[in-house]
Amino acid sequence: MQLFNQKAKLVPFMVLLILTSLLAIPQSAEGQDQLNPEPIAVESYSALPFLHSPSLSPDGTKLAVLVTKGDAKHIGIIDLSAPKESEPKYYSIGENELNWFHWAGSKQLLISFGSARNLVFFVYSTNTLKTIDLETSKITSLNEKSEFIKDEIIFQDPYGRYIIAYQYRRGKPYAVRIDLSDASEVVLEKPRHQIDQWIADNKGNIRAGINYSKKRWRLYYREQPGGELVKIENRRYDSFEDGVVEDLQFLPETGQAIILTNGKNGRFGAYKYSIREDIIGDAIYEHPTADVTNLVMDSSKNLIGVEYDADKPGQKWLVPELEDLYQRIGRVFKTKQNRILGTSSDRSVTLFWSGSGSDPGSYYLYYPQLKKIEQVLIPYNKIDPDKMVAMEPVKYQSRDGHMVPAYLTMPNGSKKTDLPTVILPHGGPFMRTSWRFDPWAQLLANRGYVVLQPNFRGSTGYGRDYVEKGYDQWGTGMIDDIDDGADWLIEQGIADKNKVCIMGASYGGYAALWGSIRQPEKYKCAISLNGVTDVRAMLKYDRKQFAARRYARKWEEKVAGEEKKDLEAISPVKQAARMKVPVLVAQGLRDTNVPKEQAYDFVKALDKAGFDKLEKIYFPKSGHDFANSADSTNFLKKSLQFLATHNPSAINSDPQAEDLKIEAKAPEEEKDEK
Repeated sequence: MQLFNQKAKLVPFMVLLILTSLLAIPQSAEGQDQLNPEPIAVESYSALPFLHSPSLSPDGTKLAVLVTKGDAKHIGIIDLSAPKESEPKYYSIGENELNWFHWAGSKQLLISFGSARNLVFFVYSTNTLKTIDLETSKITSLNEKSEFIKDEIIFQDPYGRYIIAYQYRRGKPYAVRIDLSDASEVVLEKPRHQIDQWIADNKGNIRAGINYSKKRWRLYYREQPGGELVKIENRRYDSFEDGVVEDLQFLPETGQAIILTNGKNGRFGAYKYSIREDIIGDAIYEHPTADVTNLVMDSSKNLIGVEYDADKPGQKWLVPELEDLYQRIGRVFKTKQNRILGTSSDRSVTLFWSGSGSDPGSYYLYYPQLKKIEQVLIPYNKIDPDKMVAMEPVKYQSRDGHMVPAYLTMPNGSKKTDLPTVILPHGGPFMRTSWRFDPWAQLLANRGYVVLQPNFRGSTGYGRDYVEKGYDQWGTGMIDDIDDGADWLIEQGIADKNKVCIMGASYGGYAALWGSIRQPEKYKCAISLNGVTDVRAMLKYDRKQFAARRYARKWEEKVAGEEKKDLEAISPVKQAARMKVPVLVAQGLRDTNVPKEQAYDFVKALDKAGFDKLEKIYFPKSGHDFANSADSTNFLKKSLQFLATHNPSAINSDPQAEDLKIEAKAPEEEKDEK
């Protein structure tokens, strides 16, 4: 079995593998409360891992990982049968922004990159797919002849011979078979007006298409491969209004399938589905409050488990062997959140992670027949979980009456009232904060700050209704929910109303800038990393940030409504003259998600307005994520300096305590001055 679309936490490789008995793994304490906390070095939180995001090959003999060596990133292949002191084999990915990678068979990797391209009037984003043949080291580009507008894969051959993927023309998808050895293409399905999504069976045959229109989805189905695609007529519209089919897996019985949809109750769940009768049957698994995030299939496309992300993420295994393994791991790591990331095809070896909101956790290989595990990857090896603090799920009421889920991280110490606070909204915005170790939140708490991470309206994982509350609310309702979180902390007596700042990256950076412009009396300061400043320009650059694609396949229609609005009214760059509070602007100059022009233009607008409370720091080698530990360290040190000046805590009150080693000016600004 190979699990894809996993978002593993960043971890460095432990060169000396530690072989231990499964029953002898020590347990760390969960969020100890020290009365006199000692400041922990910034480098402990900011150091980027040498290796991270491990993925087990189907034959169980190798791990693929993303490797950071100096300023360069590589794909590393760890041979699990080689001597422990052996170095991984490296494949450079250059300066590309990596979207994801996973195995295509056991002898090659499939990799997706993001990049920014400049046209005369605007910048736009695109994706590139490549393969690495591990036997020959040959790297093949799969779309030199034709661009992938989106890097979505319909089907992947378990032996690594080919994939079926989307190409688009005028918003409608082709289904294209691509040979992974030579990148040759065969069009399997041309764009059809009525088809928005293609679905393949477990043999790689295109067996169905889905149309989304008029708030309903319609299924087009062929009984046999190559047969006529026929619309299923007996549609029960009332049950599927606004529903989305994210995944449909054909069962061996003709006309039967497993469906992952939010059409039944608004939350994504796994159900039995009768195609001919068009009936969603009994639930295979549905969570009472959260979406099912993923169907876990084995290499033969059998459903073996599901994943969900509630207050704490979890898995439910539908195969007794795997559920028993999962429960055994849980009995050992009792205070942790555990996640099976993949097994070999014969299930002789399992890769899993164990951690928590106060523990970055570790990655392990478990050999069931030997009843042994190897601890192979340790995240943040300078972090002592016993010195971290708990990350607690909380809820508060918004001004218009809905409950906003959030996570609260409190600093150690005896005082729990009237504390300096940092509101830390997530990026996306159609994403969410989850219960897992967050270096920023832990560092800020270590320096004496309360940290609130709100999952404001539009955040994913809580069902369609909550997502749709966020449509058309980029600079209004979403920000209201964030502001209401600050007010809630003040009402609870936790936060000092005169000592609240807001900090974030990407959309979180936008929220920091726009929230402080909109209500300067609420926030003492704002910190933005790679934040959006010009909403209209961003809409032209990357439309998918303006809708939750998982919840609405016709997301383009929802985005189209944004273009007709007065986006200047919610754009920090257009409202820069209203900025009153001190602001720190940070930007990775190789960012392809939020291009550097967003930061440049905002800084120029502040200068033009005569604003004198601006600090800035640029990172020429970093993109949307930091490229090296030095950049990550300097951003956090700069942030602590900034907070010490404008929102000091009992522990963080000396701006000179942190030693920065980077210049703030961007190369383009230096050219302008000359």
